[in-house]
Amino acid sequence: MKDPLSGPAGERDTLPEQELRRRYQTEMDCLAATQSDDLLGKLRANLTQDTLEDCIGQDDLMAAARGGSYSAAVERTAALATTGEMAAAFRRELGRERLLKLFDDGKTIHTIEYQRNVQNGAFRWVRTTVKLYRAPESGDIMAFVCTYDIDKGRIYRAIIDRIVDMEYEFLGLLSVKDRQMVCYRGGLLETRRELTHILDYDTAIRRFVDRFVVPESRAEAQEALSLAHIRRMLRTRDSWSCSFTVLRSGKPCRKKWRMAYLDDTHTTIIFTRSDISGLFQQQERQKAILQTALAQAEQASAAKSEFLSRMSHEIRTPMNAILGMTALAAQQLDDPAAVADCLSKVEVSGRFLLSLINDILDMSRIESGKVTLREEPFLFSQLLQGVDAICREQAAEKEVDYRVETDSRLETWYRGDLMKLQQVFINLIANAVKFTPAGGQVVFSAQPEEVRNGKAWVRFTVSDNGIGISRDFQGRMFQPFEQAHTGPTSSYGGTGLGLAICKNLVGLMGGEITAASAEGSGSVFTVRLPLGLCGRREDEALSASPPVAEPADFTGRRCLLAEDHPLNVEVARRLLTARGMAVDTAANGREAVDLFTQAPAGRYDVVLLDIRMPVMDGLAAARAIRALDRPDAGVPLVAMSANAFDEDVEKSLAAGINAHLAKPIEPVRLYAALRELLDGHS
Repeated sequence: MKDPLSGPAGERDTLPEQELRRRYQTEMDCLAATQSDDLLGKLRANLTQDTLEDCIGQDDLMAAARGGSYSAAVERTAALATTGEMAAAFRRELGRERLLKLFDDGKTIHTIEYQRNVQNGAFRWVRTTVKLYRAPESGDIMAFVCTYDIDKGRIYRAIIDRIVDMEYEFLGLLSVKDRQMVCYRGGLLETRRELTHILDYDTAIRRFVDRFVVPESRAEAQEALSLAHIRRMLRTRDSWSCSFTVLRSGKPCRKKWRMAYLDDTHTTIIFTRSDISGLFQQQERQKAILQTALAQAEQASAAKSEFLSRMSHEIRTPMNAILGMTALAAQQLDDPAAVADCLSKVEVSGRFLLSLINDILDMSRIESGKVTLREEPFLFSQLLQGVDAICREQAAEKEVDYRVETDSRLETWYRGDLMKLQQVFINLIANAVKFTPAGGQVVFSAQPEEVRNGKAWVRFTVSDNGIGISRDFQGRMFQPFEQAHTGPTSSYGGTGLGLAICKNLVGLMGGEITAASAEGSGSVFTVRLPLGLCGRREDEALSASPPVAEPADFTGRRCLLAEDHPLNVEVARRLLTARGMAVDTAANGREAVDLFTQAPAGRYDVVLLDIRMPVMDGLAAARAIRALDRPDAGVPLVAMSANAFDEDVEKSLAAGINAHLAKPIEPVRLYAALRELLDGHS
């Protein structure tokens, strides 16, 4: 080992002894004076003698008493490292033999960073720096060691590095003055040279855009990424960004550039690029969804506008007939046949108006999710008869041959919502009849399929040889307000809601509806439905048919009628008195309760209540009558209301009402309900 006192090997041969002594003393003074919040400890060790001569601080490396072994202190500290790999690195880099070798090689400063346990039991990152000198007096190799807590800075740096890794594929600093860029991080779009050299920004950006940006966006990208444009954008905002589609290995991906001044001097711009392909694609999908939704909304709005225009025509046509026929009847009172003809046409027009209203209300309830299905036993023949009663007459009026075909394997009884089933098939058959010319044929058929999960699947078909349906309309025929034939010259009429109602009802029942058609060749609508099965004993009990009822005769009976509309009072009074029933009237619920309370017990055989009335409605009146302390408080109560929905019926029953009839009141149903209630009450 050479004799010079201190410093690197090159200096030990040239510096005078006095200068080397001065440097050594300066290091001694610095060791004593060095203070910092991050300084964990400092020491001076004699590596030649393997001893510790001076130590200050709380660091474990400094914990050995003066005069102890440097090598032992290294071993104790290495044991505190977080991992075995770090412990081995600590022993290797700060071991006595390693430091002596470094000094011989002319390296007098050595640093290592590692994670270790500090006094409070926490793991922290530290940096230990060693400076090597030869002692002027003894010639021994001395180590001046300082250990600093760098945990906070290390974590900050790790966080920043991790954020950069996660968010950015490119990070660079752009000098505004000399237009030079230094790349600190690059991705697959950068060459090795670009990652290791200072680049001319204008040249680099022009080359990048020409090489990677899709052709249709290159001019825009060149302008957006020019330094002049970036500086204009940063005049009024903290940061600015833009994005373009680039081609990587022939595949398109979306890149976002973001720029901001590094500090308030505005001399350097931090320049980043990130891949936003996933976000961009998601935004594009969302944009497409919104555009589709907008188009659908506009289409729906146009369809509803067309619907309102069409409804105006559809409603005014029967209204014109009703008012016109009423006026004609008034002018021909002396001609009973003419009056009867006018009244017949008024009835037809009124029923058409009612069907329009029912379709609109049904569609509204379906769309709002307020439709409920009943699960009740019904005769399959009853389903067919109910459909036949309406559709056969329609077909006969148009001179269309209407046939019903059934399979003998069908059950006698099923469970389901009979009214909704009839509504579906009446709609389908009415459509078939409407679009089949005179002399054509409509066939309604039913065949059993499989039994699965306690449900019997039945396939119903409605086929015709009418005008058929165009391929274009088949794609939208189940949508609300859609019609194949519209306009003021259309001879078919209708609301455009029938098929939409059918599809929704079939869906609610758990079934499916399909159609096959070609223009000029007719149509076939197929409905597959799961119907509940009735047990054998239930079949036998249900098969016991009640005797056929005689025409209603209510002679000797008296009812209390609560109705606020004079015309409705007149209609109901005439229907009832025509069958021998005496009628007392009340203009509201309160008046009805008072009349009933003041009358002798048993005066009224039945009370008919409108639901919507002033002062007291029908439901409140029903509850009031049921609450009376008199023997006839259980008198049969019948609601007659324009509130025709299932929940309206449930509200009536909950209020103590026995039967709920929807307006307009059909005489047959009114008489049947009264006869059943009066016979049961007697």
